[in-house]
Amino acid sequence: MNKLYSALIFLCVSSLALAQRPTVDSLNNLLSGAQNDTARMNLYYNLGQAYARVNMDSSILSLNQALEYAQELQLKGSEVSISDWLGYVNLSVKDYPNTLTALTKGIEIAEDSSAVKYTSGGVLSERERISRLAVMYHRLGNLYYYIGNTNEQRKYYLKAREMAIQSLDSGTIRFSEAMLADYYLQVEKPDSALIYAQNALYISNKIDSGETWTFALLGRIYLQKGELLKSRSYLQKALVEGEFEVGYQGGIFLTLAELTYTTLDLDSALTYAKKAATIFKNRRLQNEREESYTLISKIYDKMGMPDSALVYLRRSAVLKDSLITEEKKNLMAFQNIGFGQKYKVQELEKEKIETKAEIRTYSLGAGIAVFLIVALLLFRNNQVRRKANAVLGEQKKNVEETLVELKSTQSQLIQAEKMASLGELTAGIAHEIQNPLNFVNNFSEVSNELIDEMKDEMSNGDVDEAKELANDIKQNLEKITHHGKRADAIVKGMLAHSRSGKGEKVLTNLNALAEEYLKLAYHGLRAKDKSFNADFKTDFDPDLPKVNVVPQDIGRVLLNLINNAFQACADRSQRAEHEYKPTVTIKTELTANGQQLIAISDNGPGIPPDIKDKIFQPFFTTKPTGQGTGLGLSLSYDIVKAHGGKLEVESELGKGSTFFITLPT
Repeated sequence: MNKLYSALIFLCVSSLALAQRPTVDSLNNLLSGAQNDTARMNLYYNLGQAYARVNMDSSILSLNQALEYAQELQLKGSEVSISDWLGYVNLSVKDYPNTLTALTKGIEIAEDSSAVKYTSGGVLSERERISRLAVMYHRLGNLYYYIGNTNEQRKYYLKAREMAIQSLDSGTIRFSEAMLADYYLQVEKPDSALIYAQNALYISNKIDSGETWTFALLGRIYLQKGELLKSRSYLQKALVEGEFEVGYQGGIFLTLAELTYTTLDLDSALTYAKKAATIFKNRRLQNEREESYTLISKIYDKMGMPDSALVYLRRSAVLKDSLITEEKKNLMAFQNIGFGQKYKVQELEKEKIETKAEIRTYSLGAGIAVFLIVALLLFRNNQVRRKANAVLGEQKKNVEETLVELKSTQSQLIQAEKMASLGELTAGIAHEIQNPLNFVNNFSEVSNELIDEMKDEMSNGDVDEAKELANDIKQNLEKITHHGKRADAIVKGMLAHSRSGKGEKVLTNLNALAEEYLKLAYHGLRAKDKSFNADFKTDFDPDLPKVNVVPQDIGRVLLNLINNAFQACADRSQRAEHEYKPTVTIKTELTANGQQLIAISDNGPGIPPDIKDKIFQPFFTTKPTGQGTGLGLSLSYDIVKAHGGKLEVESELGKGSTFFITLPT
């Protein structure tokens, strides 16, 4: 029942934070009459908190609106508070990347006390700032709990506890103790969990706040220890002590269901489990809902009702399958977050060192009795360490195998993208060379015919006519030479671009490079689709100095962007718009700060705003399956960045798009 901990982790926060909030309707009424942006920001913030009780999607929309106002108004304190809540709500719906983005942004601002304290409006006091920082560290620990990295989870829980102690806020300290208790319960160390939970209960009694969910936590700890009477006692106290956030009550019902199932009180177990399932369904807590269905199936099976057991087992299986699919998707989106498995070995080793240090510290101040206890703990830790090492070895093996597979897949995709670019380039070159070769072939055939005629005239003794034919043959040979040199120049030009094939930078004329790849891209597309047609224009700065780049790499970027521009025009042409003329324009200029700018524009349909920020992400594509790897713009972005430049885009629906390449001179 590990996922039960997630309900306790998050809902214990939400039950406190959401208590006695204004209703959604009343806040929407106030919003319609708001007089200024500061008021709107505060109302959207409160609306996001209110929606968190009933609709997480609406909550996220409202909080993002509040964040935009806070950023426009430069209210750093408000930005911290809103980012904290965005982290909580996004994590509640398992949106890991946006959770990390919100929390890291909030932490970054909150760690700079001057930025928060001295910004006009939206000010946090120093104590509030540290308390908020502690809460965000807790949420970050919760995030790492969800992705299975207990080392990072514990690290951020300890940082949160440190911040809580600095804040001198009893409520925040109590919460930190309870979160560490929950962590040790999660890793099946109930004795350590009990110490922190008792600390939390002591503070709760002292400040007369938070006893309810501390009772629930103690009930879970005693259940893990096998002390069922104490577990039931604390869980019953939690149920009758005050009002609850409904989702949090679901966690208690599920714990009671497990307890009564253990004692074979099957009727009570079934009642509790069904109550929990209903609450989790309403709260969209799918992991906990799946666990409740599994437990209900076990209860029915124990009661001798196999048909009912099968019904809930199937429900559990369907949920589990969707959860596994969603989990894979979330973890893939989370690829740039610093929870990489390659650091797991180092983190586990650090954990061992910290554990040994704690044991040595405790042993220094202990008497003979404590030495005996420490000896027992060392023996137990040794057993745990052996198990951990075995698990670590298996995890390391799995991670290494996964890493090899990922590297292989990545190499194949990049190679596929390169081959696609090479194919387009080859088609363009072939079309460029074909024209002079056609002339060579035609003039050669005509010359052969003229030679035959000249032989006939010479046989007839008509020397003057033979001389005239010889002059025609000479002119044809001159034309053959001219077009042969033209083909030779095209080939030499391509060889010149490939002379630094090892990735070496050379001084390059961007005007010539852009013009060449514009023609190659156009002819390449014409070679694939004879019906394709478009105008292309150039506006080159004649005074543009040469720039030190890898010409093949920048050429690949230009080819990719120009191909995309022509494709956008082709897509719009298929709509049969009246008087539409597809046009692609390339412009170069030297900017005011001395950088070289290449602008590639099209008058295609434009890029929708909702995907504009995603187009440079690896594997993102709007093309049908099999027609693109989604790496073209990503590789182009990386190439330009490697040259110290920037690749940016501006687009307007119905008018077209412009990609800007900026390179240092």
